Amino acid sequence: MSEADGGQDRGVRASDARVALLLQHIGDAVFETDPDLVVIAVNGPAEEIYGIKAEATIGARLNEIAPLNVSQEDLQEITQQVNAEILRREMVQFDAKGHLLHVRMTVLRPGDSSGFLIINKLVNPLADHSPHMIAVLDSRSQVTYANPSAIRFLGFPPNQTVGADIFSRVRDVHEGQLRAALRSTLQQPGHTETVTFQIRQADDSWRWIEAAATNCIDEPDVRGIVFNFHDVTRARETEESLSHQRQLMETMLDHLPVMVAMFDTNGDVVFMNREAERALGWSEKEIRGLPDAFAMLYPDPEEQRQMRAFILDAGGVWTESMVATKDGRRLPLMGLSIRVGEMLVEIGMDLTERQRVEDQSRHARDEIETRVEEHIEGRAAPYGLTFRELTVLTLVASGKTDREIALTLGIGHRTVQSHISSILTKMGARVRTEVGVRAVREGIIP
Repeated sequence: MSEADGGQDRGVRASDARVALLLQHIGDAVFETDPDLVVIAVNGPAEEIYGIKAEATIGARLNEIAPLNVSQEDLQEITQQVNAEILRREMVQFDAKGHLLHVRMTVLRPGDSSGFLIINKLVNPLADHSPHMIAVLDSRSQVTYANPSAIRFLGFPPNQTVGADIFSRVRDVHEGQLRAALRSTLQQPGHTETVTFQIRQADDSWRWIEAAATNCIDEPDVRGIVFNFHDVTRARETEESLSHQRQLMETMLDHLPVMVAMFDTNGDVVFMNREAERALGWSEKEIRGLPDAFAMLYPDPEEQRQMRAFILDAGGVWTESMVATKDGRRLPLMGLSIRVGEMLVEIGMDLTERQRVEDQSRHARDEIETRVEEHIEGRAAPYGLTFRELTVLTLVASGKTDREIALTLGIGHRTVQSHISSILTKMGARVRTEVGVRAVREGIIP
């Protein structure tokens, strides 16, 4: 066979192969190009699918046909295919109206042809029908694919979503965090990093999203980082609101003059205000770090059992107890336990000062009563005054107010007034100053 005959035979075989391929892909979009990827033929389905005219496409390079979304890098990869080697790739393209098309692009060199056949088959991946939001980024952080759920969420047209730099829509304060996550993802195929950040929507509002970024660079049909993300704005705002409310509550509790501690349902401390820290000597952090805080606060096993039951019962009844402080003192405490939501709250008052005042009052009462007893010993009380009235009269003469008299003698304010009224009547006086002066002058009181 002559060389001319051989070339003719190869040409026939190439033509037959091309026809066979075209018949196999009837209904798919087919673009035939020369070796430089300049379009020389377009089939009817391509015109219908992309909404383009063949005459407007022929003579243009693939990357100049906007709906095909073919990059310069794609061109280089296609031209590296030799002989009948096949290149297949999932791609996101658009029709003339900007509608999203998900296609499986197949690049062939049929027979000995020096040109290419670009066959784009429409596919409906599960991701297109998923309620989850999915996007794919290339190694330059540009979006190469976004499913309808993601496009609806972001609000940008498909042709403004695919090809966009993700960082152009990420809040500045989160850029470093996202870049670090992407770098970590790229270190190992199949590796996944979870990251939470804010992204801008088409209406310039900001939404919180939580994304799982998975390295699928080495997967031929993906060749990118797959972002599976969902909107967590409401959860984040709720969390921030609760955090703000907690901070506000803790600030208010820190300024109360009473001890406040919060416990979980297991009886473990989760919060102590400043007054509780001051009175007990332990910080909240120290208490929470103790293996058994109750054992430290109530060393006696029976007291420990009773107080644990008291707190967990949350009956809202005031009770007195003794609690151990960090420096080993026994602190007199009056407290009650109540339930607020899932928390148990104990409110306590340090009785140390009250006991000090009571001790002083008891000492003063004992002293004044002893003096009065010694003064009237062996003789009748003048004006028919009772022993209690004489003690009240002694304090009136010393210039004490009704409140001070009540505190010293451990009696009520009205009881003091009743005694003074009786004294005035018995001594025939009109005002308390008069009975005080006469009591001293007449030697009625010590």
